[in-house]
Amino acid sequence: MAPQRLAEPGEINNGFVDPWTLMHGLVGVVAAALGFGLWSTLALAISWEVAEHLLKNLIPTMFPHPTQDSLANSAGDILATLVGWTMTRAVRGVRAAQHS
Repeated sequence: MAPQRLAEPGEINNGFVDPWTLMHGLVGVVAAALGFGLWSTLALAISWEVAEHLLKNLIPTMFPHPTQDSLANSAGDILATLVGWTMTRAVRGVRAAQHS
């Protein structure tokens, strides 16, 4: 098992934002819809980044872009998850206020 190389500038998995950022945001939306709290959602996002790193070394064919995420990319993925969660909670709060 050879470790996967770190994504280089210009590649997916390198920048703070990449095509997968939206997917991480949607995970945050789903987490909020399922009633996850902020800390649970943060733990989920961080856990996925750790698991992803390990899985890319163990089963790189599982990923369309098996290069390892840069630190900036992992941070962007986690932030996108939290933004999706926050936006969903805010929308749900507004709707609840409108119905009371």
